[in-house]
Amino acid sequence: MADLIGHPELLLEMRHARGLFVACDMPLLNLELLRYMIPLSTDFDVVIPRIADNVEPLHTIYSKACLRPILDALDRGELRVIRFFPHVRVRYVEQSEIDASDPEHLSFFNIIPRMISIWPSDRSSEKLHHAGRRAS
Repeated sequence: MADLIGHPELLLEMRHARGLFVACDMPLLNLELLRYMIPLSTDFDVVIPRIADNVEPLHTIYSKACLRPILDALDRGELRVIRFFPHVRVRYVEQSEIDASDPEHLSFFNIIPRMISIWPSDRSSEKLHHAGRRAS
């Protein structure tokens, strides 16, 4: 699960009252699902997908109103994203809502664990460095 460390900086850099936070290693975003979530955010500080008991904090809309509760959570040493939720208005996008536009839940497909599991174990960073120099 994602932690709160980078959230304050991202919230401070946002030019608008709300922003969509997505992970760079989740390449299969579903525009229909995102378009569904955006209007929900006008009445909430957090709009976050939830499947069973699992939330997707890096596929979430956060408002700038989250900044103070996040900083307070960090001051208490609480790093998990959900720790500040009791202090803001949260709208969970439930599985039935997600299934309407993304029934296979590909929006939440994280490529990094799969890359690690298929990456040959005999590859060293030195080999990668040399290969990168040859390619450029």
